[in-house]
Amino acid sequence: MSQLKILNDLLSVGLISESEKEEIVRKQWERGERIEDILINDGYITEDELLSFISEKYKIPVVSLKDIKIDEEATYHVPSHLTRKFALIPIRRIERDLIVAFSEPLSEDVLKELKAVTDLNIVPLIARKTEIEDAIREFYAEEERGEEKVKPFPPVRPEIRSNELPGSFDDFIVGECNEKAFKLAQAFLNSEIYNLLVIGETGSGKTYLLGAVDRALKEQGKKTVALSVPDFENEYVKAKNSFDIAGFREFILSSDALIMDEIEYVQNRPYLQEELAYLMERFIQNGKQILAATMIGPDELKAVSRKFLSLLKSMIDVELEEIDRDTAIKYLSSSKFKLSPMDIETILKENPRTFRDLEGIAQKILAIKKFLSSSL
Repeated sequence: MSQLKILNDLLSVGLISESEKEEIVRKQWERGERIEDILINDGYITEDELLSFISEKYKIPVVSLKDIKIDEEATYHVPSHLTRKFALIPIRRIERDLIVAFSEPLSEDVLKELKAVTDLNIVPLIARKTEIEDAIREFYAEEERGEEKVKPFPPVRPEIRSNELPGSFDDFIVGECNEKAFKLAQAFLNSEIYNLLVIGETGSGKTYLLGAVDRALKEQGKKTVALSVPDFENEYVKAKNSFDIAGFREFILSSDALIMDEIEYVQNRPYLQEELAYLMERFIQNGKQILAATMIGPDELKAVSRKFLSLLKSMIDVELEEIDRDTAIKYLSSSKFKLSPMDIETILKENPRTFRDLEGIAQKILAIKKFLSSSL
């Protein structure tokens, strides 16, 4: 809501005159102050009159912060510099709603900046500016030596710090089926691309590729968060139950790369889509990298929000193909299996489609050979 519109609305109901409006606009240009401050401080209307008008005109309830207990957890969702810039204070979070007290109607500029730091739905209330300023002083650290103190976040559980995705480029088998994905992964490591989506069926090697990239990034000295989406959900629920969402987000957003496996798991989970979309947007805004994998392409995902789908489609995508014969032979010939040429041919006759198929058949043959040799 523009400040000029407020003046026009006040004029339309007779709370100020045309000459007073022109005078207020001139003062605003000269002083650079907020229209609301000029209205009250220069005696055009009282603060109670302004609050009553805003409440009735814009259907926003007026509250007294002296009668409301502010939930400290809610204040973690908005940084202190924004509370001072826009004269607002978060009061309480209820599910996906963040109730915030403002001293003036919520403008698009304010909403845009709030959305950059939280993806919660903003529910506005109107309160006295002096009461909001008192609350900011109580719940946010004051400036010290010209630097703003950082509001401490609750401790983050150590479980989310560990890498859950196996993989290494030391023994990575490259062939026709995954050569393009391998090259794009190398481009990702070299920061030539920033967002990569790997698509492949179960056992195609996408998780191993993600793990290999994660390990290589760590060897470069970068901080990463690498988790499957089910594991991410478990950590998110723990954080929510312990009122630790702010710390959970802070930890993830402090990393250089976000690596997520099993993206298809977000289907029919709108709250998970919202949380991941928020984090992904922040990574993109901050010029950080995102690597994800899914067994279902974006166009095939069901019950997924437009926002989350749009983020996936904005990523460079690459599909892992069905394993070819030459790649299968290279994989089975590695020291991991110790198979004879005859064993390998036997496995290939089973028409395996993925690395997992190969491994399963190979392990079965090795088990049979071990049993037969022990029986002799």
